[in-house]
Amino acid sequence: MDNYVRVRFKNLTDQAEDILTSFVFEHGATGLSEPLAYVQPDLAFDPRLLHQKFHEVDAFFEGIPATDFFKGVTDIDPQIKWEVFTEPVKDWLEEWKKDYKPFRFVSDLWIVPTWLEAPPEAKLVIRIDPGMAFGTGTHATTQIAAAMINKVAKKAGEDFSLFKTLDVGCGTGVLSVAAFLYGSRDLYAMDVDPEALRVTRENFEKNQVIGGHIYEKPLNEINEKFDLVIANIIDGVLLQLKPDLLRAMTKGGSLVLSGILTDREDTFIEKFMDGTNLQIMQRLSKDDWAGFWLVDKS
Repeated sequence: MDNYVRVRFKNLTDQAEDILTSFVFEHGATGLSEPLAYVQPDLAFDPRLLHQKFHEVDAFFEGIPATDFFKGVTDIDPQIKWEVFTEPVKDWLEEWKKDYKPFRFVSDLWIVPTWLEAPPEAKLVIRIDPGMAFGTGTHATTQIAAAMINKVAKKAGEDFSLFKTLDVGCGTGVLSVAAFLYGSRDLYAMDVDPEALRVTRENFEKNQVIGGHIYEKPLNEINEKFDLVIANIIDGVLLQLKPDLLRAMTKGGSLVLSGILTDREDTFIEKFMDGTNLQIMQRLSKDDWAGFWLVDKS
C-alpha cells in the first residue's frame, strides 16, 4: 500500500462524536485522532482540557470508504461535514534517519547515529538510535545539561572517576553516557517512563557503559547519596522534585538543572534556591532555555 486515506470530520457534537467513533471502526477505519484544545498556565501541572461545542476528528483508512459510508455519516447528524485526503505512506523512522547526522554535542563529544561513521574530529562518541524516549541530543536543554556536566568533570579532574552520578528523568540516557565518557564510573539513571528505561539500557549497551545502573523506582524512594545529580526536566516539575533532588545530593555535591524557560528563570531560581545552601556555579542558556550548575555549600 503506497497511500492511505484520511477523512477529516467537522461540526461534531459530543453525541455525534461518540456515535461516529464506533461507526468508522465498524467500516474499516485503522485509526482515529482528535486535536484537543487545552490550557496549561503552569507546566508544573497537567494540561486541562477545554470543552468544545463542536469537535473535529481524523479517521484513517486503507482506501476511500464506499459511498454508503458517507450516507451513514449524514444519517448520524446532517450537520457533519467532511473532507477526504489521499496521503503517501511513509516510513517515519527512515524519514527521521535522513535528517539525523553526526553533530558536535559538547566540545569534543559528538553524537553519532549507529548507521553512520563518526567524523575524524570526534574524539568522544555517543552512539544513539531514534526512539520514543526524549533525549537524542538535539534539544537545547539536553545540550545545556551536557555542557555543564563537562564543566563539573573538568573541575573535578581525575576525581570525577570516583563520582557517584544520578540522572533523573534519563530519557534515552544520553546525559548518563556523556557523564561516563567524561569519566564517571558509578552511574545511576531513573525515569518514570518504562520506555525510557528500556532505551537507556540499550544505549548503555551500545556505548559500553561500565558501572551503569537503572533504578526502576521513583526518586522519592531512592535513599542513596550522589556527588552529581542531573535533572533535565521542565522547570515546574523541577520545583516539585526539589526536596528529593536536594536529599539525593552529598554535602558539597553538584546539581545540574536544565529545562528552565528563560522568561520564568528568575522566579524559578528564587523558589529553588530558597531555604537551601546552594550556590550557583554557572548559568548557561540556549534558544529559550536556561540551565544551572549548583553546588551544595553546607
